[in-house]
Amino acid sequence: MKWREWLGRIDREQHALWFKVGASCGIAAIAIWCGLTYAIWQGADANKPMVDHAAIEALRPPETPKDKALTPAEQQEAEAAKARYEAAATNERLVNEILARKADTTVVLAGIGVAGVLWRGVVGLGVGLTCLGVMLVSLAPLMAALTVRMFGYYGAGDDEMVGLARRLASMSRGDPEHPSALWVMQAAGQLAAGWAWIVAGIGALTLSLFILLELLKLALSGPWALTAIAKNVVSEAIRMRVSIVLIMLLIGGLTLLPRLLDAEAPLRYRVQTFLQYGTGATFWVIAALVLFLSVATVAFEQRDKIIWQTMTKPVAAWEYLLGKWLGVVGIAGGLLTVAGAGVVAFTGDLRNQLAGTGTDREIAPYVAAGKAINEDRLVLETQVLAARISMRPELPTWKAEEEAKEVESRMKRARASDPLFPDTDENRARMLADLREELRTRYLSLQPGETRGFLFSGLEEVRQQNRSMTLRYKVSIGADDPRATARVSFQMPNAAPRVQEVPLGQTLTIPISPASIDLAPPAADEEGRIAPGAREMAVLPILITNGDIFMRMSNPDPKEHEADWKNPDVMTIPPDGLELSFAVGGYEGNFLRVMLVLWMKLAFLAMVGVCSATFLSFAVAALIAFGTFLIAESAGFLSTSLEYFNADDGKGNVNYFIVAIRTIALPIAWAGKHYADLRPTANLVDGQLLGWSTVGLAAVALGMITAGLYGIGVLIFRHRELATYSGQ
Repeated sequence: MKWREWLGRIDREQHALWFKVGASCGIAAIAIWCGLTYAIWQGADANKPMVDHAAIEALRPPETPKDKALTPAEQQEAEAAKARYEAAATNERLVNEILARKADTTVVLAGIGVAGVLWRGVVGLGVGLTCLGVMLVSLAPLMAALTVRMFGYYGAGDDEMVGLARRLASMSRGDPEHPSALWVMQAAGQLAAGWAWIVAGIGALTLSLFILLELLKLALSGPWALTAIAKNVVSEAIRMRVSIVLIMLLIGGLTLLPRLLDAEAPLRYRVQTFLQYGTGATFWVIAALVLFLSVATVAFEQRDKIIWQTMTKPVAAWEYLLGKWLGVVGIAGGLLTVAGAGVVAFTGDLRNQLAGTGTDREIAPYVAAGKAINEDRLVLETQVLAARISMRPELPTWKAEEEAKEVESRMKRARASDPLFPDTDENRARMLADLREELRTRYLSLQPGETRGFLFSGLEEVRQQNRSMTLRYKVSIGADDPRATARVSFQMPNAAPRVQEVPLGQTLTIPISPASIDLAPPAADEEGRIAPGAREMAVLPILITNGDIFMRMSNPDPKEHEADWKNPDVMTIPPDGLELSFAVGGYEGNFLRVMLVLWMKLAFLAMVGVCSATFLSFAVAALIAFGTFLIAESAGFLSTSLEYFNADDGKGNVNYFIVAIRTIALPIAWAGKHYADLRPTANLVDGQLLGWSTVGLAAVALGMITAGLYGIGVLIFRHRELATYSGQ
C-alpha cells in the first residue's frame, strides 16, 4: 500500500465515530490518571518537613528574670539572641508559605484539564491522528537528545557549553576513564538538547494555535450573517502571508527568549526579564497583526469589490462591521491564549532552576546550602511571582493654609529678586510641588546617628489574616560607592532590633512578622474630634537609625565613641526606597487578569482599524490606526511632558508656537489617558496586584470608547455609496 493510501486511510479512520468515541474516553482516562498522579506526588512532597522547627526553637533565648539587672554587654547579647530567634521564626513562616505555594496543584491540574479539553476538540474536528503525528515529530529531536545525554555523567550545575568544552578537552588528552565515542555522543546530545527544546516548544505552540483557530471557526459556524462574516475573517487571516510571518515571529521569539537569558544572573532578574519581554513583545506583535487585519479585512473588500457580493445579501451595516471586529478579536484572543500559555510554561521552567549566584547558589531548586532559603529565591517568590499589595509610609505634610502662605512668601521673594518673574498659576503650582518635595527629602534624610519613625497604616486585613510582610528598603549616601556599605538599624514593636550591613543604592528586603502590627487610636479631624463608631487602626511603626544601635547600647558612653556606631555621612532614603508589601495571591491569577486587560486593549485597537477602513483607503487607514496605537501607548509620557512644556519664557514673552503645540497635544493626551493608565505588564513584572476592580474599570472605559467608535463606523458605513466607490 502506497503512503498516500495510508494517509487517506488514516484520515478516514480519524473521522470515524468509533475512533472519536474511543479517543475521547482515552483522553479522559489519561487526563484523570495524570491529575491523580501529580496530586498524590505533590501531596507527598508537601507533607515532608519544610523547615527544621526544632533547630529554630533551639535559638529561643531563655527568659530573663525581671529583677535581674543586665550589663550593657549582656543586654546587647540578649537583644541579639532575640533578634536571631525572631528572624529565624519569621523566615520559617515565609519558607513554609513559599513551599506551600510550590506544592499547590491548582495550576498544573488546570493545565491538564485544558489540555484534555483541547485534545477532545481535536478529536471532534477529525484531526486527532494528524495532530498526534505532528506532536510526535516535534518531540522526536528532544527525546533523541535526552536519550543520547543519558550515556554520560554531567556535573550538577555545569553550564552546557562549559561541560562540553571540559569533555572535549579530556578527550583530546586521551582520558582512559571516558571512551571517546561516548564523549562525542554526549557532546552531540548536549548541543542538540537546547535546539530540541526550541523545536518542541515551537511545535507545541503552533499546534495549540492551530487547534484554537479550528475551534474558533467551529464556534463561528452558526447560521447568522454575523458569525459567517467573523468566520470568513479567521479564514482570511490564516491565508495571509503577513499573518503567518507575524505568528511565526511571535512563537519563535517566545520560545527562543528563555534560552537567551544570562544563566549567571540572579534567577529573579531572569524571570522578570522574561515576563517583561515575553508579555510586552507578545502584545506588540499581536497588536501589529490586529491593526493590519482590522484595516485590511474591510479596505481590501472595498478595493476588490468583494463587498458588493456581501452587502447585496440581507446584511446590515452593523452586522458587517461587528462581524469583522468579532473575527479579529477572536484571532487576537487565540494568539494571546497560546502566547500566555507559553509564558506560564516557560516561567514555570525558569522558576524551577537554581536561584542565587556564585557560592550562594542553591544546591537544588528551593534547597539552599546552610540556610532555610536563598535570598534570591525569597525575593522571587515573595516579590516577583506573587500578587502583592504595596504601600509607602505616611510622610508629614503641611496644612493647606500653611502651604499657601509659604508659596506666597516664595513668590514675593522671587519677584523681589526678579521683577519680571510672572505670577502665574503654573509657577505657583511648580513652587508648591518643590515645597512638598523639599519637605519629603528632609524627612527622608537622616543625619549620622539620627533615628526617625515611619508609619504604615491600613493593615487591618493583614492583621486579621495573620499574613507575613516584606519590607523593601534602599539607602543612598553620596554617590553610592558600590564598594561601601552602611549600618542601618530597624526597630519594630514586638521584635528585637535588627542591624543590617547595607550596600548603597541596592534594594534589599526584610521579612516582618504580623506580630509587629500595632493598634493605634482612630484618626481625628483637624479639630481633634474622632468620628462616632471609628475603630482602631492597624499600623506598623518602624524606627530607622543611621547607625548601629547594638554598638551604641554596648558603649558605656556613646558620645565618646560616636565614630564606632554612627555612619559618618548623611543617609538618604529615596522616594521609592521604603515599601511594605504583602501577598494576597499567586502570580497565576494576576497573570490571567493581565491577559484580560491586554485583550481589551487589542479589542479597542481592532475597532480603531475597522472604523478607519470604513471611509479611508488601506494605506491611509493603516496610517491612522497605527498612529492612534502609538499615540495611545505614549499618552502617559505625553501628559507628563506637557506639565513641563511652558509657553512662557520667564520674561513675560509668550511662544505662540508652543501654545499651538499644547493646544493640539492636550486633547490627544486626555483622549489616550485611560488607555495609557493601563500598564498591566508593569504590574506583572513587579509582582503588584492587578485587582478585578481595575479590570472592571478597564472594561468600562475601553468598552465605552470602542462602542463609540463602532457607532461612528456604522453611521459612516450606512451612508457610503458602495456601488460606485471601490477604494481606488
